[in-house]
Amino acid sequence: MVSVRRICSGPGKPSKTLIWFSDDLHYQWPTNDYEHAEIQKIFLQDKPYEGILNDFNQHFKALFD
Repeated sequence: MVSVRRICSGPGKPSKTLIWFSDDLHYQWPTNDYEHAEIQKIFLQDKPYEGILNDFNQHFKALFD
């Protein structure tokens, strides 16, 4: 499973995107809001999808029923 997270830094510091594949394989780099949203779309983390387990299925399902 892939997890895509937004890491918000303090004022004046760039926010980052974290892509977590496993404990041994994860990437983190500075992104703006648009870039982060595009990454979420690529990894199907932007909305619920049939047959795809993502954050929306686990935490936000009630909002889409």
